[in-house]
Formats: sequence, C-alpha cells, structure tokens
Amino acid sequence: MILKLFCVLNLIIPVLGFNVCDDKQNFCANQVDKNNEECNLKTSVLRYNECPSINFATAKIKHCMGGIHLNLLKNGTFDVDIHFKDVNWNKCYLKLSDHHDHSKYFCKMYSIPSNVEKPLKNEVHDSCFWRGANLDSDAYTLEYKAESKQDIVKKKYVFSIPPLKHFGPHVPIENTSIFSYVDASENNALILTFQHLPQSYNVAQYKVEVYRERGNEREMVDIRLFKGTEDEDTSYHYSTYNEEGLYQFVLSVISDKCLEGSCFKTYTPKVVVVRKGTPIVIGIVGASFIIPFVLFIFHFFNRKYKNNDDLLLGTEKIVFIFKPSSDLHCAVIEALAKILQELTGREVILEAFKNTHENEKICSDVVLYASHIVYVPPPSYDTPNCEMDFMTHEFIKDELRRPQTDKVVAVASMVYSTREIPEILRGCQAYSLPEEMEAFLSLFDKDKKIMRQSEIYEEFCKKMEIARNETEIKNSLNMPRIIVTEQSDYSDNENDGLL
Repeated sequence: MILKLFCVLNLIIPVLGFNVCDDKQNFCANQVDKNNEECNLKTSVLRYNECPSINFATAKIKHCMGGIHLNLLKNGTFDVDIHFKDVNWNKCYLKLSDHHDHSKYFCKMYSIPSNVEKPLKNEVHDSCFWRGANLDSDAYTLEYKAESKQDIVKKKYVFSIPPLKHFGPHVPIENTSIFSYVDASENNALILTFQHLPQSYNVAQYKVEVYRERGNEREMVDIRLFKGTEDEDTSYHYSTYNEEGLYQFVLSVISDKCLEGSCFKTYTPKVVVVRKGTPIVIGIVGASFIIPFVLFIFHFFNRKYKNNDDLLLGTEKIVFIFKPSSDLHCAVIEALAKILQELTGREVILEAFKNTHENEKICSDVVLYASHIVYVPPPSYDTPNCEMDFMTHEFIKDELRRPQTDKVVAVASMVYSTREIPEILRGCQAYSLPEEMEAFLSLFDKDKKIMRQSEIYEEFCKKMEIARNETEIKNSLNMPRIIVTEQSDYSDNENDGLL
C-alpha cells in the first residue's frame, strides 16, 4: 500500500505559488526573464544508491532556513502535498524511510541556481513527492537537509500514519485518530506538532501526555491541555534535559461526547534520547600536539607586536558574560547578540563563566579590551545564582571604582532571570528585556531602532518564551511539598490536658 503525506514547509499560509510537478516546457520557452523562479527550480528523484552518500545526521543549526510542517489529508487514500515557503537555500534534500528499517527509503532533491534572488517570492508547491514510492510501515522517519553558501540545516521528524478506519471527516469522534509528528532534531528537546480535527467535531481541548521509558519502568513526565478551537496546528516544546530514555507522546480529545480519557488515544512513535559523550581521549591526544605549536605562534606574535596595541584593541567589542545554565538560556543570549551585531555592526563576543577556583586566572582578553560589558543573570532556578570567576570579578570592580572609565558595564535581565545579581553590579545600568529593548539598544547606538516585527526580534522573543517555560517547569519541580494531616480527637484532648 502506498501511503502519501501532505507537507508544508514553515507556516501554512494560503498564498499563490507554483507546482514543480506541472509541465512547464511551453511556459518556460516563452519567458524572457532567465531568472524566472518557476523555470529555475529543478527536482529529481535520487537513485537508490545515491541517497546514502548524503549526510542527514543532525547538526547545530546556526541560521534558520526553514523546517517542515506535515499535514495529512484523506481522499479515499492518503494524499501528499509539499509546500516550501520562504525558500532561502540552493539545494534541499528530503529522505523518507521506514522508522524501524532505515534500509528502506525514498529520496528527492530540489535545486535552485545561485543567480536566482532569494528568498523566493513565490511559494513552491510539490504534489508528487511520494509518486512512485513504495513504503509500507506503521512509523516513518523524514529527514530534511537544506544547503546554502554559508549554512547547512538538518532536521529529523518521526510520525505514524493512522489506520484508514480511524481518520477522516466521517469517522466518529469517539474513534478518530489525531495526526502528529515529532521534531527529534535536537537531543535536549522534542517538539510535538499535531493537526487539529475539523470544527464540526466541536473539540473543547486536546490532551497531551509525555511518557519516558528507562529499563523496565515507564513513567509519565508531563501532561498538557491545549485549546480545541484553534484552526492552525499546535506545537508543544518539551525539554528532555538530555535525560536518557525512550520518549512517547499520547494524544486524545476532550469534548461533550468524549470525557477525559474515554475516547480513542493516538500514540506517536518512540523517540530515543541518548546522552552525548565527550571524546576526552581524542582531545587529550590532539592537545599534546597542538598546545606546543600554539604556544610557539603566541610567542612569535607577542614579540612581533610587542608595542602594538591595535592587535588587541581592533574595533569596539561588546562582551556578554553569563553562566551557561542551560542550552535554552544560551540560545536566548545568542539571539540577543545577533540583534546587536546586525544593528550596530560591532563585534559581539559571548564569554561564559566556568567552575573555577578562587585564585584561577580565566579573565580573558576579550573582557579586558571590551568597550561594553553586559552581564546576563541566570534563570531563577539555577543555584548558586551569582557565579563569577575571581579575576573577572576583580577586574570589573576596579573599572567601576575609577572616576573616569571608557568602559560601559550594564545588566540585561530576561523575564525568567533571577533577581539576584553580583553586589558590584547593583549600581550599574539595568534593563529588563524585552520591555526595555529600545533603551538597551541606545546604550550602544542612540540612532538605531529595532522593528518588533523583524525576523531577528521575533526569533529572540520565541527563544525567550521557550526558556521561560523551561524555568517555570524547573521551579515547579523544586517547590517544597506541604503535607497536611488531620489531627485526631485523642490528640486534641491530650493537648488540652497538657495545657
């Protein structure tokens, strides 16, 4: 049986576009513009022996060039349609494989010449992705790889196709299944996206349960309720905190006909989360060869530029000092640094604190020669809250004591940050983000303004909201439990007697 999927890259917005499956031979022959988007996008189904040479292994994503949004339609059988929106890549690969047997797969490549202006103005539409494929499984893995001149984006999704008898507009709500998929690209977080049922079902809420299996134990680690009145699909970001195990989401509906837990439940495929190790041995062996070479180069340049301050000063630098409490907290700071770099054109450096001894010197040259030093407090759940190495602490304290200094020291607190900051910084300029973003930016350039509708600002707010949710979850787990017991009559009488 040939199963087919309906996929949309990024957000689903009904816009006019073109279908790469249409016959465009006559249309393109009459086009004067050689950079026409529709005629320049090429597609090809890769041969079975070509697909293994493409590396789909997930990697760090530095710049977003799109993701994949899946939507399932039923018209007798399942149909597939793929929409690429805001295309900003030169090449893109899609690989669909059996979740249990990765030797069964289907690959397709999309390419756009570098001379075509990007992002594309029109939405790309592909209605024949699975045409000719022959995959039959209860679970699938969809891998996505996009390439440009500077970046490579790789993502991985897992999903199941519901049985025909449990999906479609004519299936009663008591027996209907919810189509969903899990973004398993990152080890520390899983993103569940599920497709809402038609409005005719009158769904009040969607219930999502998260389970984790380790050894022979299966435990529920989270549960959420989402509104059923929304038209668009819903995404739920779950932080695994790199805890090993098999993770699975269970979805169900709540309505007048379906009380909580009484109707059909949909189970996603299990996702394996493995804690990544550090190649310590390779690092030690490599360091034994590299360190002497680096020391020699440092000695050579130190002699050559002994009296040249330009080697260290260069352009004005902005340094963020912070404690790397979590990957999500670091992602927020990286997004803020990206805003400053694009608006001011200055070099922005991230300097994370490390666990240090009091007398250990780690105050680096980037802090010594920075024109602006910005301290970002850690999330409120982190302890100890104020952890700054001794040398950086003493350097900033000496700078602030000077009657005249060319350095600007400030504090940028996020909505989830702790209110506790180092004592030496309590008299510095402090900003609460994102409410005081304009005032914060004027610290570096008074003429620069940020558009709150801009892509970099929305990316910053999105990452901050995810980190805020993580902080609320961790704070709730650390709250003390208060146990109230009912006192017996005998105890009351005994106490009265004692009084």
